[in-house]
Amino acid sequence: MLNYEAAKLMGKSYPENDDSGNFGDPLCRGKPYLRFMKSLDYIEIVPEKRFGRPCLKGTRISAYDVLNWLANGMSKQDIIHDFPELTEEQIDYIRLNF
Repeated sequence: MLNYEAAKLMGKSYPENDDSGNFGDPLCRGKPYLRFMKSLDYIEIVPEKRFGRPCLKGTRISAYDVLNWLANGMSKQDIIHDFPELTEEQIDYIRLNF
């Protein structure tokens, strides 16, 4: 589900639901399967990894770790400096979808 508070902080305004199941994501409008496909590109859930928490694909970094770092004042550049395997696109995906 799209995090509307984060979207508002980033200066974006999405409708809560556009009746197509896309929850206002402009990239997925009219294509409900794209939202699911985008999540497959970034997130994996493996029960043996981090107790089944959603992690960024190919890493042991959970989505909640990234949200915690952002909430504690780290910028995207700070996170990428500490974890060079992450990209800005991955961080933005987590920020808007968790």
